[in-house]
Amino acid sequence: MGLAETSAVLERSRVRSDPRPASPAVTEFTVAGVARTSLVAGNEYRSLPVTQKVVERLCHDFTQVDDPDVGKGSLSRILTKIAFEQFGVQYSQMENLGRTVALFTDHAVSVQGAPTPADWTALLGVDLHQFMRVGFVAYAVMVNSKGSVARNGLFTPDRAPRFAPLTSDQAMDVLDKHFIWTLDKHAEYIREKEVPDREKWSPNSLQARPLVAIDNDLVAPAALYMIDRITPTGLYYIAVDAWGKKFTDALGHMFEGYVGAHLRLLPDATVKPEVVFGPPEQRSCDFILIFKEVVVVVEVKASRPTIAVRVGQDDDDKELLGKLGYARKQIVTTARHIRERHPAFTDIPSDRPLVGLIVTLEPYHLQQTFHTKSIIHSDDVPITLACAHDLESTVASLRGAKDAGARLLTELSGEDPDRRNLRNASQDLPAARNPILEDSYNRWWPWTTARS
Repeated sequence: MGLAETSAVLERSRVRSDPRPASPAVTEFTVAGVARTSLVAGNEYRSLPVTQKVVERLCHDFTQVDDPDVGKGSLSRILTKIAFEQFGVQYSQMENLGRTVALFTDHAVSVQGAPTPADWTALLGVDLHQFMRVGFVAYAVMVNSKGSVARNGLFTPDRAPRFAPLTSDQAMDVLDKHFIWTLDKHAEYIREKEVPDREKWSPNSLQARPLVAIDNDLVAPAALYMIDRITPTGLYYIAVDAWGKKFTDALGHMFEGYVGAHLRLLPDATVKPEVVFGPPEQRSCDFILIFKEVVVVVEVKASRPTIAVRVGQDDDDKELLGKLGYARKQIVTTARHIRERHPAFTDIPSDRPLVGLIVTLEPYHLQQTFHTKSIIHSDDVPITLACAHDLESTVASLRGAKDAGARLLTELSGEDPDRRNLRNASQDLPAARNPILEDSYNRWWPWTTARS
């Protein structure tokens, strides 16, 4: 059983609850890591078949690679690298895909510099919804074809209609442009992006192009990355390569609107937008959320963890402080204005507890645990870090709660900053569907029933 076939088995186990490989060493992240190594260091002269036993041994060996931070007092860096390596597979595909539509279409309409539907079509070759469908159908074919298929095998009579209204040639053009690289191109990318002494955690070319062209065949050694390509994470890199800072600036405002839409789902809450005052011109946090029990000061950050953070390089603290430290400062300053009854904030009650919440588009794994005191902690106001996934699931459950404000106060004002967790505000409530994600998902999904 080769890597692609093993990856297909793992995807079927996630999506359809099929049995997983027997060896605990065979996981989505170990298969992806072995595939990356094979792409950059393998050769075409191997004659022995890659059996399941070989895959198991390679995956086991991958987990045993030495970590350069062991023995250097860098527990946070060790565990953060593990988190970025392993946690992504735990998030809901439905949330990731629903967020694509809501973020890049619904919340782009009034944002200056945001890509229009026509911009996406010019960049992708098809409109955004069609791009997502092409990627998803190709993913489904790979997962159900043991991880590989001939190019024309994507468009058999039973499969071609799934790409409609695109023709086979149009769909193939999209895949060639955004999903497929040759072996040589994959190797070139890996060498270019490799971080010395941290090769194991360095960028994987399969995240950039999840399909490998080998002669007339297409192979998916890490099929989970095919889904990532059609989420905000994958589309971010396509967009930033084309539009640069114009896109990243617009993304901040798009995500701000997205977060605001979620906050307005909370019951018995008044949501105040950013307060602009001066002179000189000053701005508060992005949102102020008012309950009878608590005032929640919310700062939104669309920036993502850099490679330094993800692989534990020496300047990772500097990166974190620049991104999350600024959000902390905004929260502390806004809270002070509210408490001191600044004229621009007199409509915000000062007779109840104040808490801060930083919401990031991408997860900053474990920073709430290891960097709370140095990055986001403040003696002035308790601050909690959460990502889009945390907000989406928590809001969905709190919509039906009669004590949403009290729950948020309890969880966001905990005495131990390492234990504050937005998700805990809904931990004993029934799981619920998020109406924003549900609606967004159903608009791109080419069939009738939403999947979870």
